[in-house]
Amino acid sequence: MSGTILIVEDDRHVRGMTSYLLDSEGYRCIGVSSAEEALERLTDEAPALILLDLALPGMNGYEFCERLKASDAWKSIPIIMLTEKSGVSDIARGLQSYADDYIPKPFHPHILVARVEALLRRIGGQAKQPDSAAGAQSGDLRIDPDTREVFVEGRPVELQKMEFDILWLLVSHPQRVHPRERIIREIRGEDYFISERVVDNHICKLRKRLGAVGDRIETVPGVGYRFRS
Repeated sequence: MSGTILIVEDDRHVRGMTSYLLDSEGYRCIGVSSAEEALERLTDEAPALILLDLALPGMNGYEFCERLKASDAWKSIPIIMLTEKSGVSDIARGLQSYADDYIPKPFHPHILVARVEALLRRIGGQAKQPDSAAGAQSGDLRIDPDTREVFVEGRPVELQKMEFDILWLLVSHPQRVHPRERIIREIRGEDYFISERVVDNHICKLRKRLGAVGDRIETVPGVGYRFRS
């Protein structure tokens, strides 16, 4: 994966301003006006990060994310949704299924740059984990962080994006107790605010999807969660 940031935005003024901001911080940016053009670019080069508007002409942002999710080559590319859609349901849909972060318009330039830097740091830190290339195997559970695939007893298990991120965090550090606030910080970053109850909901879903293996995600009362190896 390159150090390029792909900006998918149909408003040329916003696209130009965003590119200028990130270029001035030393990033290499490519701007496109549609999801279709973005897909063409992806065949040539997989970017380090995608900044994505949702209200695009033709294929919208959600449909574009579905295409990425269905591709082994593109499904792990981090995405920041940059859009005027600021409703709770829009944000929840984007974060639960597709995006790593969500910035509503209009945005402050410093916030945009800080979010981009924070996400790239998190992704880079995960990539440096010694076992990330080979994935993780624990009994009947196998996880591949590069393809974001999960298998239980050889059977593939479909997880939402945040469910996978939480599971990978727990399994990467078996027996370690992860407080809820740390899980949020590791998954979303220092400046991201979601209720700790959201973590509980995702853990509940994870346990159901994983079946018997889900019982190994243990609750530490009053603190958080750990994965029993």
